[in-house]
Amino acid sequence: MHWAASAGHIEAVQYFVNELKIPINIQNAVGDTALHKAAWRGSLTVVQFLVGLDETDLNLKNKEGKKAVDIARHLEVKSLLQSYEGGDEEEEEEEDDDEGSEEN
Repeated sequence: MHWAASAGHIEAVQYFVNELKIPINIQNAVGDTALHKAAWRGSLTVVQFLVGLDETDLNLKNKEGKKAVDIARHLEVKSLLQSYEGGDEEEEEEEDDDEGSEEN
């Protein structure tokens, strides 16, 4: 699956995930996941598919201590990963701010 992800073979990645039920967060010998490989190679369609899966862990680090967003070399891929990475935290902070203003 790592090879297919890095090569941008979306149909193969979808087959591995949907039909063969290969765990999406499986890491290779250097700790990379399919998301790491796709991000590094700039395979946008594969990255989009993987981040859309609930089970994809965007915070997994490889043996160099890097997440997929850290090794993304293409701006569009990096921006996409950053948007998924920080989305929940920003929403929680906004909710906390709203609750605090209601108390005043």
